[in-house]
Amino acid sequence: MHDGIRASDLMSRDSETVSDVLKDLRADTQRIAEAKAAEQLSRLIWVPDQHAQQCGRCEKPFGALTWRHHCRKCGSCVCQSCSPFRQALPRIGYHEPVRICYVCKSDAFIQNRVAAATESGRMDDSEVHVILKGSFSRGTVL
Repeated sequence: MHDGIRASDLMSRDSETVSDVLKDLRADTQRIAEAKAAEQLSRLIWVPDQHAQQCGRCEKPFGALTWRHHCRKCGSCVCQSCSPFRQALPRIGYHEPVRICYVCKSDAFIQNRVAAATESGRMDDSEVHVILKGSFSRGTVL
C-alpha cells in the first residue's frame, strides 16, 4: 500500500490531465486557425487608393510628394515615413521582405518579446494577457 493512494485516484488524475491537455490543444488549434484566417484576410482586404486621402497612421495628406503605400500585413494605406520596414510574411504568401507599417512592426516586436519571455519563464500568463490586451486596443491584426 502507498500511504492511502488508490489506483482509481491516480487514474482519475491522469484522465483529468489528458482531458485538460486535449482541451488546451483544441483551444490552441482554434487560435492558430483564427490568426491564419485574419492574416489571409488582411492580405485580401486593402484600403482602396481612392478611399485614402491621407496616411492611415500620421494623417499626412497624400499628394504629388507624399505617395500612397499599402502595408502588406494590415492593408492600411500609409505614407513612406510610416512604412519604412520590410519583413517576410510567409503565412500570408510573402516569402520575401515586403512593406509593413510601424504599427505592424511594433506588434510583431511585442509578440516576439512575449513569446521569448514566456518560454524562458520570465513572464506568466497574466502578464502576457495585459500586454496583448494593450496591443489589441490599438487595433492589432494578428
